[in-house]
Amino acid sequence: MDRKRLDSITEAKTKGREKAEVELNEINRRHIMETVAHIRKLEEAQKRRQEALLRQHQEILQQIDEELPQRQSDLEQELALELQGLPEEICRHLQEQQEARGARQEGPLSRTSSDSPGSGPPSNHSTPPVTPNRSWAGGRSLDNSTASLASSSSGTPVMSEAELTAS
Repeated sequence: MDRKRLDSITEAKTKGREKAEVELNEINRRHIMETVAHIRKLEEAQKRRQEALLRQHQEILQQIDEELPQRQSDLEQELALELQGLPEEICRHLQEQQEARGARQEGPLSRTSSDSPGSGPPSNHSTPPVTPNRSWAGGRSLDNSTASLASSSSGTPVMSEAELTAS
């Protein structure tokens, strides 16, 4: 009888073990199914985000393609305006440089023998004092740098040194 009781206890334990394994397998199967479903949802969400990003990328590229000619035209106009004003700026800069050079060469203590004491205060320009008998070539200075400025291709009139000293 004891043997029969022990066999039934062993059989009951085995059935209990099998039942516990079935429950464990069911728990694991449910977990796997939930995980797979969650991963699929994440993949779908990622796919939607990727498609949205691709649409945005295409829209931005299209916008760039649409704006490029206009912006390029704007930049070309800006460049043309700057190039148009460049001769004036160059002339102004050269005149300033020439005036600065003249001021350095004609300091208060550096009077040359060609200056007459009655001709007035020293000038900041490098032109000789004007006398009635002296004739100018077309009203232009004989200084090469100023002559080249007066004959520049700019539409802006450039005053010669004689005109500058007269005013």
